[in-house]
Amino acid sequence: MSEFPLNIRLEPDKGTVEAWRKAASGIVKPADVEKALVLAINRTLSAVKTEALKQATSRYTIKRKDIADYFKTARATTSTMYAELTAESPRIPLLKFKVKPAAGFSFKGKPTEGRPSLFVQIRKDGGGPAKGLFVARLGREPGVYKRKGPKRFPLSSATGPSVVSMVGNKEAVDAIQTRARDMLAKRIDHEMTRLMEKM
Repeated sequence: MSEFPLNIRLEPDKGTVEAWRKAASGIVKPADVEKALVLAINRTLSAVKTEALKQATSRYTIKRKDIADYFKTARATTSTMYAELTAESPRIPLLKFKVKPAAGFSFKGKPTEGRPSLFVQIRKDGGGPAKGLFVARLGREPGVYKRKGPKRFPLSSATGPSVVSMVGNKEAVDAIQTRARDMLAKRIDHEMTRLMEKM
């Protein structure tokens, strides 16, 4: 699957901004107009991040809390007047996805050696036995590992896809961008209308 880097820039349409500035001229202070626009952009940013998380968790067996920190936001200010949502792309530990012991076995109280293949489901529409993988605790938290050769050691950590891979397909990116565009226009109208109604 080809990846589309996730870099969503929220910047109001210049024509819309100028129209609102003109409508508010003589009614609302210019500084208050700028603050309302920034508020609209940043509230949209929160909604767009939620949409990006939804796109990932609707297709993959990973929890929102396990990927939220991979999304980075840059909030708008009155000097920049735009915001950005980006995603980092390190591969995520496989145990963050759906990993289960083979039928009839349990992780608890069972040694990892000699266990049948784990059942691994990364995408919600897939999954199956993963030969050669096992769960072990080598640090503070357990992880899924595989041997690099015929000997017991060394081991390598098994990982799933990156966040960029999960949301970096055209369908997901299009959905996020559409949500961003529609939401930003609505938020600007809402914040500016609310501001002028106060006067």
